[in-house]
Amino acid sequence: MLDAAWSDLLGQEVVYQWVEWIRNSSLSHLWFDGKIMLGEDIITTNKGDVRAISRNLPLESLIPSMLGYSSKKRHQAFLEEVHMCMICLNQSKAVAYSKKPRFYFLCFVRLLSVEEFERWDRISLEKALKCMADVAYCPKCEIGCLQDDDNNAQCPKCSFTFCGLCKELWHPGKQCLTTEQRLQRQKASGKLTQTEMAQEILNIRELYKDVRLCPTCRVAISRISGCNKMMCTSCGQLFCFRCCKAISGYSHFKNCGLFEARDTTEWDTQMTQMQNGIQERAQNQPLGGSIRCPRCREKTFKDDDKYVFCWACRTSYCTLCKRAVEGKILKRGHWGSPECVGLENM
Repeated sequence: MLDAAWSDLLGQEVVYQWVEWIRNSSLSHLWFDGKIMLGEDIITTNKGDVRAISRNLPLESLIPSMLGYSSKKRHQAFLEEVHMCMICLNQSKAVAYSKKPRFYFLCFVRLLSVEEFERWDRISLEKALKCMADVAYCPKCEIGCLQDDDNNAQCPKCSFTFCGLCKELWHPGKQCLTTEQRLQRQKASGKLTQTEMAQEILNIRELYKDVRLCPTCRVAISRISGCNKMMCTSCGQLFCFRCCKAISGYSHFKNCGLFEARDTTEWDTQMTQMQNGIQERAQNQPLGGSIRCPRCREKTFKDDDKYVFCWACRTSYCTLCKRAVEGKILKRGHWGSPECVGLENM
C-alpha cells in the first residue's frame, strides 16, 4: 500500500499520506479475524518484505516485553480512573484501591485485624490460583507455576521442570505413569517389597474408587449419594461425576445418566420400606390418629398425643407448637414446657 501511494504521488510529498494511512487504515489492512498473527521472522522464512523489519531480536524475547508493556499500560489506565468503594460509597482515584475496584484498602483494613487481613489475602490468592487451569504447584517447594498446553511447568524458585499432571520430571512425548507403574519403580529400586506394593495398590484403588478430579482445578471430589451433577467446593465448577466433563445445567444428562442404577435401586428399597411402615402404622392406629407433617405436609400418624414422627422427612415434631424436636429434647419433656408454649422469655 505504501508503494502504491508512492507511485500515485510520484514527484510529490508522500510522507503525510503515509502517516495518515498508517494511522487510520493500517490496522484494518493487517487485521485477520480480529487477531494479529505473529509467526516466524521474515529473515528466517525468506517470505515478505524485509523492509518492514525494524528489529533484530527474536519474537521469543519481544513477546514478553510486549505483554509487560500492555500490563503496565492497563494498570496506568486503572489508576487514572475514578472508582466507588462498596463499603463507604466514596469515589476516588484508584490509588487507594486494590487491583479490583471493590473497596478502599483503608476501609477494608479497618474491618479486619492484621492477622485476618493477611489470611484473607493469602486465601484469596490461593483460591484464584486454584481456579486457573494452567497453574500447577511445584512438588518440591509448593510454588504456583504456569504450565503450557503440553503440561510442562518450570518452578521460578528452584527451576525444577515437571509435568503439571503427575508432578514427575518433565517427560515430553510420554504418557504419565500410573499408580501401579510408580509402585513398580519403587519396588525395582528396593524401596518396597512385593507384599507392601500389593497392599499399596489395594489401598489406592479403594481410596480412589469413588473419587473424581474437578475438570477445572483438579481437586479430588467424592460422591456419597445423590445424582451425578456435582459442584466443586474449591472453584465452584459444575461437572458430571460419571464422565468428569464441565457442565452448566441438566442438558448434559440427556446422553449421560443423571442417576446410577444402584442409587435408584436403593431409593426404591427405601420408599418401599417407608410405604410398608406407613401401612402397618395405619392398621394399628385408630381412626382420627393421622396428622399432616408441619414441614412437608405428608399425611402421617401420631406416636402419641404429644409427638408425631414423619416418615417422609424423618423428623419428630411437637403436636402443640409444631416445632422439630430431637431425642434429647424429647427426654427433657418438651411438650407443654415454657419453651413449647412460648413463655421462656417472659
